[in-house]
Amino acid sequence: MIIGNMVTAAINKRPTPLLVDLDVKIRQRDLIETLYDFGVTCSYDEYLRFIASAASSAATDKGLRGISDHSSGLIQVIADNFDTDISSQNRLQSTHSLAVLTTQKNKSTPDDSDPVQTIRRLREEEMKTEVEADVPIVHFQGPKKPAMPQMNAKRVVPPLRVLAQQRILVQRANQLDFKFLECVINDPKVPECFNTKMSREENHSLKPGTSVAYTPLIDMVPSDPTTIMTAMFEARQITKQTGQSITVCTAYQQLYRVAVNVVWMYPEFSDDFVLGLGGMHTLMSFVGSVGTLMGNSGLEEVLKAAFGGVTRMLTGKNFPQNTRALRMVVEELLRPIIAKAETHDDLMSTLEKEAPKSRTAKLWLDNLIKPVLIMMMYLRAEREAEWSLYLWAVEQMIPYFFAAGHVNYARYGLLSALNASTS
Repeated sequence: MIIGNMVTAAINKRPTPLLVDLDVKIRQRDLIETLYDFGVTCSYDEYLRFIASAASSAATDKGLRGISDHSSGLIQVIADNFDTDISSQNRLQSTHSLAVLTTQKNKSTPDDSDPVQTIRRLREEEMKTEVEADVPIVHFQGPKKPAMPQMNAKRVVPPLRVLAQQRILVQRANQLDFKFLECVINDPKVPECFNTKMSREENHSLKPGTSVAYTPLIDMVPSDPTTIMTAMFEARQITKQTGQSITVCTAYQQLYRVAVNVVWMYPEFSDDFVLGLGGMHTLMSFVGSVGTLMGNSGLEEVLKAAFGGVTRMLTGKNFPQNTRALRMVVEELLRPIIAKAETHDDLMSTLEKEAPKSRTAKLWLDNLIKPVLIMMMYLRAEREAEWSLYLWAVEQMIPYFFAAGHVNYARYGLLSALNASTS
């Protein structure tokens, strides 16, 4: 293939996409120039021109980002911190800004017959012009902590269709998680990718990957209300351009709290803007809640026999090692019991009967076994993108946030679940 591209480039007197792509992969000037002498890659100057052309085209044509039509799947915007430190001989340069990503859960795999998008090759004089890709700043006008509107305090029951679907998904998830625990306990060769194995055995095709598009960084303090409001306006504009009427935005707790204040201050966002808490940080806080509730119970000593950094694990750090470690402890606790149960309901019924006989058994059941089963449910909902199952899992997690004193996720997790259920 390389030889064919070398011949094509020599005949047409212009580099082929493969030769340019090799430069992008290599990125080392000396190696690129050496390979260019043999015609394997394009020149380093051509590589720099390609980078500048790609940046210019992406700044002017948002359709090149790969997400342009809402009919291909749900479009979701994600906001997160972007931090980097660059050490040089002169000084230490730090960047603390806000990154906004646009994702789309594809309904089907891309068609090879789709037209290939191209970018315009810049002329030499155009390369001297700086690419303007700054997001327009929208200033927040209002108090730093606005009062919550009265309508947000009302509890709304999800539609019957959502509740019925939730019931079915919970039963299915309980059945699959019970089967996984049963197989892991009885067969040490069961792989971690149990769900993928089950899908293939049931002849389920693999779902297409999620498309991800990057937008220009917002070079301001991420937690500032003006920064969040600017990101929200940009997210709404991107979503509207694709034809999707509702903007779905996800952020971790600190940024979510500021975004909620913006929505409370500007009610027009409440009509077409759905905010969600970040899944990973929510799970980390939930693991930290379990670590707090299981303090001085002997769990830390058990984990130290097989894992390192247990203290950080029980505070929610070292993700995802902490969830795997807690699940392995639960597997060993259930080993003598799960053999007597045939279904998930039988297992829980047996545990509920045995727990009152001992305070220790009650502690480990309520504060470790049940939370780990909720973790498994939550992870399944996130990976399978089941919205109603996610709502059920978050609802089960909220009491643990309150009990462990994780007031931020107790408060905003409750608000996130309420907003999601009404949307």
